[in-house]
Amino acid sequence: REAYQAALDQELDFVAALERMAALTNAPEEYAASERYYERAVSLEPKNAELWSRRGWNALSALELGLARTCFERARGLSAGLGAARAGLAWLHYASGDPAEALTLFGEIVDDSRATADSDPLALFARDQSARIQDHGSKEVFRDRFDRQDGAPQNGWTVQMGVGPEVSLRDGAILVAGQHDRGGRSRA
Repeated sequence: REAYQAALDQELDFVAALERMAALTNAPEEYAASERYYERAVSLEPKNAELWSRRGWNALSALELGLARTCFERARGLSAGLGAARAGLAWLHYASGDPAEALTLFGEIVDDSRATADSDPLALFARDQSARIQDHGSKEVFRDRFDRQDGAPQNGWTVQMGVGPEVSLRDGAILVAGQHDRGGRSRA
């Protein structure tokens, strides 16, 4: 950090030092500082797709989704094959609630590197992230605080009771009580 700061003290327009300082300050408490370095760097080299992509990742980390989208799209416009920008756009779509588009973009990254997909780190990353998104999408989550009168659960919950335990709502929780043996089949 000291070396890059010394370089910037000598030449304020040294893009490589600006980019490295931005990368060094890319931490949860320093996104704003990192953004200032990236902003200065891209103003000096507006056709540098990698700088735009890195700035987009910084904005995505800071949850500045509008700025991230602008940066990634600018990077893709300058270099359509820049995988880091496509991966950033994929995560941006996922964060915006469009997992199908995220999977499409990750799939494009894998398709573009078919010849080296087993050793290409970006293709491996894209394949792993696609698997994570698909796994997340396959899960079902039920959220219900059950803060209503005791009795039968509602809001889409179903109760099936056979011989054995009884299922009911008591004190804000599902209660399965009764004789538990092999023949008993009750579920909520």
